[in-house]
Amino acid sequence: MTEPEIDVALEDDVSAMVGRVQVLQSAASVLVLIPALTVLLSFQRAILVNSRATSHVTWATVIEVGLVVGILCLGIFVLHAVGLVVAAVALVVGRLAANLYQVAPLRRLRAAGPVGEAGTADLA
Repeated sequence: MTEPEIDVALEDDVSAMVGRVQVLQSAASVLVLIPALTVLLSFQRAILVNSRATSHVTWATVIEVGLVVGILCLGIFVLHAVGLVVAAVALVVGRLAANLYQVAPLRRLRAAGPVGEAGTADLA
């Protein structure tokens, strides 16, 4: 291999590595939200479980898992996107949707006032 050929091969390797690093950076920037969303979701679930409103926790989990699986399938099989980035987006969107779903039951719980004698508040 001559020196110009080596230079071209080296440039191709470096540009490929730069592309991979950019993909990792975009995934990492999306995943930075996961710890905060997880803490919020855990806090919301604790309040709902303590109030014995566990059906809302179940449905939030169904929504989260369904969105993660759906976005993964859509992104990987239909859009042919990079799996790492799709997984990061799927996790954040699923967790965010679960958080948002639990806002309404928590507001109803807060509006219902103190927990009743049986230990439950009316959230229906």
